[in-house]
Amino acid sequence: MIRSAVCRWIATGTGRLSRSGAGVFGEDDDTHGLLPMGVPVTTCETRHVLGRVLPFTAGAVAACAALGSIASGEVRSRWYARLEKPVIQPPGVVFGPVWTALYADIAVTSAIAIDRLQEHDRATYERALAANLVLNASWSWVFFRFHRLGPAVAVAAALALSSGD
Repeated sequence: MIRSAVCRWIATGTGRLSRSGAGVFGEDDDTHGLLPMGVPVTTCETRHVLGRVLPFTAGAVAACAALGSIASGEVRSRWYARLEKPVIQPPGVVFGPVWTALYADIAVTSAIAIDRLQEHDRATYERALAANLVLNASWSWVFFRFHRLGPAVAVAAALALSSGD
């Protein structure tokens, strides 16, 4: 009871408790802020997710990023330089920061989702996340390392499908 009230007190950000002990927004509203994609999170939930679930998702995402980056070294190859690229392709310098932010977002939002799901749904989500990360890393291998454009399109399509709800 006290921990719950303290979590709600921290979560409201006002430093005030109502007479009932709930945060100023009511018993059910204990959000501290929003994470990427509008996921509400309390301060107490954040500590739990960071300590228990995020190391798992961050490790999986880091493995995906490492495997994909090994194959992406071919971005400097003559083969890649000769490809016709769209005029809207961003400069190469932005890919590192953008992919780092994207992978960090995947790790954090996945940790929150896994933490909030029931056991059966959690296992399903974890399998879907693993499949998504395998597809994500494999695209770099198919495209950059093996230079297979058609199969790379198929992997990209599967990746897009695996990202849907």
